[in-house]
Amino acid sequence: MQKIALCRRKPPSLLPFLTKTLLVMKLTILLIVLGLFEARAEGYAQTITFSGKNVTITKVFTAIEKQTGYTIFANKDLLKGIGPLSVAASAMPLKDFLEMIVRNQPIDFEINNKTIFIKEKIAVPPAGTDHLQAPPKVAPPLEITGIIRSSEGLPLPGASVMIKGARGSAVTNAEGRYTISAEPGQTLLISFIGYQSLEIPIKGRTTIDIVLEKTLTDLGTVVVTALGIKKKTKALTYNVQEISGEEVNTVKDANFVNGLSGKVAGVTINSSSAGIGGSVRVVMRGAKSLIGNNNALYVVDGIQMPNLTTTQPADVFSGAGATGDGISNINPDDIASISVLTGPAAAALYGGQAANGVVIITTKKGISGQTRLSFSNNTNFFSPFVLPKFQNEYGSDPGDFSSWGAKLTKPTDYKPSDFFQTGTNINNALSLSTGTDKNQTYVSAASLNAKGIIPGNKLTRYNFNVRNTSSFLDDKFTLDLNLMYTNEKDQNMLSQGQYFNPLVPIYLFPRGDDIEKYKIYERYDGTRNFKRSSGHTATWDSRCRTLTGSSTATSLPTARKDSC
Repeated sequence: MQKIALCRRKPPSLLPFLTKTLLVMKLTILLIVLGLFEARAEGYAQTITFSGKNVTITKVFTAIEKQTGYTIFANKDLLKGIGPLSVAASAMPLKDFLEMIVRNQPIDFEINNKTIFIKEKIAVPPAGTDHLQAPPKVAPPLEITGIIRSSEGLPLPGASVMIKGARGSAVTNAEGRYTISAEPGQTLLISFIGYQSLEIPIKGRTTIDIVLEKTLTDLGTVVVTALGIKKKTKALTYNVQEISGEEVNTVKDANFVNGLSGKVAGVTINSSSAGIGGSVRVVMRGAKSLIGNNNALYVVDGIQMPNLTTTQPADVFSGAGATGDGISNINPDDIASISVLTGPAAAALYGGQAANGVVIITTKKGISGQTRLSFSNNTNFFSPFVLPKFQNEYGSDPGDFSSWGAKLTKPTDYKPSDFFQTGTNINNALSLSTGTDKNQTYVSAASLNAKGIIPGNKLTRYNFNVRNTSSFLDDKFTLDLNLMYTNEKDQNMLSQGQYFNPLVPIYLFPRGDDIEKYKIYERYDGTRNFKRSSGHTATWDSRCRTLTGSSTATSLPTARKDSC
């Protein structure tokens, strides 16, 4: 009989597998460490090749960054005192190159990873001199404590304690106590809302108790509300913003309303393009009507100003005669304050005309007890800021006004910017203020001479103002007389329409045509005794006062032919 032996297979051992795995991990870690050391050694083994004579140190640093990939951090103020350098190096190690650069310079360097920090060089005293100069003695800081109380003896929690001219501050706790570290010769600044601030020298003391006195200043600001009523700001339940006259007169404009731009919250001020002295739209808290008037109501010394603004142009023919509104005639030097009432409750006393808000203007009065004479001059210049760009290579086809015809043989030198001029605004004002406790008088005179950037656009205005305020019956009766006279003349105000706006033909003028022949657009006809169109072929001779170049040369009656 054949015997068959049955046996159980022994499982394979895991020891060789684990041994191999650990060996692979060790080799991996070793390679990573060697790579790091190699990268670090490579970073420090960077070489520099540079040659330059009288170059700035900034240019040298830029070359280092490009060749090594390092980043250099340096304070610009630290590099200001370093003059031009003359450097020549070939394959020089980075550290040696930096040491050569900073030698005999007030700077030093420090390398950290891939970053080079430029710092101030610390002066090292020469050897053997330590025993000659002893370091200065610095007094240790003092820990100062104390209590801050009011004049009634109550502690003031939250009072601020600071060191004058240095850092360091503290705040008192609920019991009014504070603790702060300071030097013996410094000064403490103590302040608290509603109390007078104090400066107290320390003088080596460690305990300083302080008593603050209440301020006598009234925190409530008085503003002029509807119908000239004066109230404190904190007593009002609606929004009122006040602007002083000095803010409007900082940079004077022909229309002072432009000076309110950016000074009143919730108010949009849009200047018109009518030229110098044009009207201004003042819209408070957004437009309220699509087709109606959204401009605010102006009130001057309690008198409502009528709205003289023309309607918005709607087609190419509209907009002629768009001059300034009534409020632009006021002399800005006569304004004492401006109150802006934006809420509906603030303007309720002026009725439906104040639905868009109210701008209340209070003019100046005489000053009691003193006489004051003042003169001011303000001159501004204007020029176009940004203009469209035009092509000058293609002209117009015959009989066509478009400027995209055939290419010109010679590009034209026509520039729309030559049409504009430098605008000016010259404002002179003279005022006299005098008075007593019962009678005050204010007299002023002002002149405005301005011209816009469009030739022919001019504005001349003369203002005269006399105001007298008198009190009678033990100040129970007040008589306030105010006389304002304005003489204004404006010429060639711009319009939005196409046919009354000179900018449209200037911008669209054909590049193949000559604009000079259009400057003389009419000439005198002696047979008919008036000017008529001269066509487009006349040339003006200023010496002989004649027009030539057309079918016939017609001279003016006053022409002096003998001198030609």
